[in-house]
Amino acid sequence: MQSHIIVDSEYCFSRFQLDNKEQNEQYYTTSPYLVNASQFKESFKSLEEHLNRTELDNLSKASYDIATDFSSLLNELCSWRGYADLNLILAGSIQRCVNAIFYKGFLLQGLFEKIAFGDNIICVGDTKSLQQDGLELQFGRFDSLFVHIVSRLTSSHLSTYHCELPDEECRKLIRFVTHRKFSRIEKILSILNNTPSSFCYKTWKKIYNKKLLPFESVRLTPFPRKNFYFYKDSELAEELFLSLLVHGANITFLPSLPKLKKFPFPQDAYSLGDRLNSLFLDCTHKWFEKYDVKWNVFYDACSKIVSERIYKTISLLKQNLPQLTEQFEAVSGEIKPNSAILTNSFSSGLQRLFACFCKTKKIKTIVTEHGLTTGFSEYSKYREAHSVMTAGDIGIYHSDISARQMDIHAPEQQKLIFGLPSVTAEVKLPSVQRFLARRLLNLNSTTPLIIYVCDIERNNFYFGPYTDTEYDFCYKTKNILHLLFKKHPDAQICLKLYPTMRYYERYKFGDLCADYPHLIIPEDVDFRFIRAAADHIYTTSFLSTLGWVIGSGKPYTFINVPWSPVTFSTKQIDTDKNTGFKFMQGGLNIEIPPLNMKVCSKELLAL
Repeated sequence: MQSHIIVDSEYCFSRFQLDNKEQNEQYYTTSPYLVNASQFKESFKSLEEHLNRTELDNLSKASYDIATDFSSLLNELCSWRGYADLNLILAGSIQRCVNAIFYKGFLLQGLFEKIAFGDNIICVGDTKSLQQDGLELQFGRFDSLFVHIVSRLTSSHLSTYHCELPDEECRKLIRFVTHRKFSRIEKILSILNNTPSSFCYKTWKKIYNKKLLPFESVRLTPFPRKNFYFYKDSELAEELFLSLLVHGANITFLPSLPKLKKFPFPQDAYSLGDRLNSLFLDCTHKWFEKYDVKWNVFYDACSKIVSERIYKTISLLKQNLPQLTEQFEAVSGEIKPNSAILTNSFSSGLQRLFACFCKTKKIKTIVTEHGLTTGFSEYSKYREAHSVMTAGDIGIYHSDISARQMDIHAPEQQKLIFGLPSVTAEVKLPSVQRFLARRLLNLNSTTPLIIYVCDIERNNFYFGPYTDTEYDFCYKTKNILHLLFKKHPDAQICLKLYPTMRYYERYKFGDLCADYPHLIIPEDVDFRFIRAAADHIYTTSFLSTLGWVIGSGKPYTFINVPWSPVTFSTKQIDTDKNTGFKFMQGGLNIEIPPLNMKVCSKELLAL
């Protein structure tokens, strides 16, 4: 009999080994750090190798339909909801939650089918903590989902080992992701990337926040044509700030939204929770059957976890709705007639609830697209269905492709196409930025530099279809680096990792430096600050990074992988025979208009 141990961090692996004296064991993980670790005598097998791609994508497609279907059912069940559209508020969150947890169940079933009869599966991690904040169903980035699935099942061959990650260290890692401090050169580059309008915007915001003036809005005319309430920062708002003022706008910031209060869990929670679980189970079975996803015992536990989270969320909303509505009334009472809210941040459940409230009060909401993403891949068709863009009365898009894609999901929305903000679409003072960026990378001015902007680890943020698993991410990144060194043998190649943490330990591909002496892997720097240093840029990302690549002014190549198709074309495509990777060269056949601040400001003022 052999034990098969699933673990997501070196920390928990070390704790488990201290208490475990068995010799006949095999370790498994999804963590790229552990799969590629060489410091242990034990080896870690990837749970994601040789997956059935069709079934995996079908699981993700089913997650989308489950979220759409069940959030509509919640609208019918929750007669108390009033103006709160639970489809708008919860569908995206349910979709991500369902896809993440059922994917882990999918991996558990895959392992269960491979092991010998009578063998044991042990999941190592924190059995007590499963993060859930506010009106969100998403899991925490370090939550041990395998542990929570197995802990809800009764079997002599399935067990868990409790190990808590150090709380303060986890908080420190999250703070680093969300509040990373710039280096001195990054600060200079950030200043260089500002426009006169963004400088004025940031100056006004500091004055506003410190309450240094007796008034809370700014205008350049005694009789403004329209009032704009900015909510959260965005590149577009910053660049339109001056132009809007010049053309007659009055601008201020939207007051802070109220916070949710915590209430005791209602007495009827368990009976109603059981009913909700039954309804969710029926909904899940229906869509899994449609997509030919085979049910397994792990999915029973996954369904229970999701339904519990949904019930907690709607219970919290029901308890908070009266006081939130009262406080929303106070916020809306400060909004003048002939006004609009401009934001790119109706992303949380609370913010979407406020968007619902604004619709009932006929307060116009204008939502701006974040990055050049919508409509450029098969993945985006599922990602954008419940995106922040669906929450606005008016949507501002970078391209006609994005607007047409959102016609499917928000057909009644008025759509404006403004192009890319200039901070994204061009590099200002390119020779100065090139010099500073190369200083940041410790390169001289003449060394040829190729930058590969790669994708990102997923863990509990896995969300498909047509996206990478951790195994795909590592396979793709390593193979592309190998191909790039063959194409550019005399160049320095910079592997640009996304500056985030999805596991307690992060894999930084440092082991590849021994094979590739000319490889540079900068630590946690934004791509926008080093793009001027490049002589050629390669990327596999069709998320917001793509706009920064296109706007770099450098030759660039998009690399498309077989499991993640894009919906755009290029002038030239070279396919690598061994991997099937398509090198799409010569620029994308996409028309992206430049941001015309005068025209855009007049369009907004005319709304």
